[in-house]
Amino acid sequence: MLPASKPWPEDFPDIGWHVTVEAMHRHGDYAAAKSGDKLAAARMARDLVDPNKAAGLALNYPDCALVPVHAEEASGRNAIPVAFANLISNLTGLPLRADIVQANTRGATGQNALYRFAFRARFDGQMPAGVQCILIDDLRSMGGTFSDMRNHIENSGASVRAMMTLAYDPRRAPDGQVRIASTPERWQALDQKFGLANLSNVLDGLNIYSDARALTAGEARYLLDVWPTLDAFRAAVLAQRLDR
Repeated sequence: MLPASKPWPEDFPDIGWHVTVEAMHRHGDYAAAKSGDKLAAARMARDLVDPNKAAGLALNYPDCALVPVHAEEASGRNAIPVAFANLISNLTGLPLRADIVQANTRGATGQNALYRFAFRARFDGQMPAGVQCILIDDLRSMGGTFSDMRNHIENSGASVRAMMTLAYDPRRAPDGQVRIASTPERWQALDQKFGLANLSNVLDGLNIYSDARALTAGEARYLLDVWPTLDAFRAAVLAQRLDR
């Protein structure tokens, strides 16, 4: 079932990150950790996490709990987010919550943007109302997993205050600022090109979002840059699902 989608606050903070994707992939334990080896993931986190960035996260959000993405990959359950969150918790004293687990095998690692749109992450478990959360993952591509997890958590009455990944590709954000929430200018461009109400209807019909304002910055940019019409986008998503 599609959870009700939450529009992004304009002031939602940028995603924090520690190392480049290249550095993460180059680590000798990466493949094993991505496939579920917890010890390999712990060694990766130990070697790659910047303690100063972890301390800054705790300073800015002292009342929040760390909530890692328990991601299902084609090769097994990705152990990196939990190991990453565990290390941050040990370094800062921020509590770790394991209430939420991914309910499906999305298999998005290495896939293109259309695939990531077509196949969404879905989650089980409930976060107690009132809990303030920091979402933790190994990597942000278009931000869809973070967005889907945020919607699931906030529909239970908890709130998501911030997000952090172990790695990011600096070519996507040369200034180092990794946005998850889109800009007012991009919403205006989407409205002019498609109509936000029409876009919401299409996304809802495809079981992606119930409200177009839940699109991440990366997803909004992709729609603007790639798709001339909503009909073309809808047909491509349906074709992608049939191909799978």
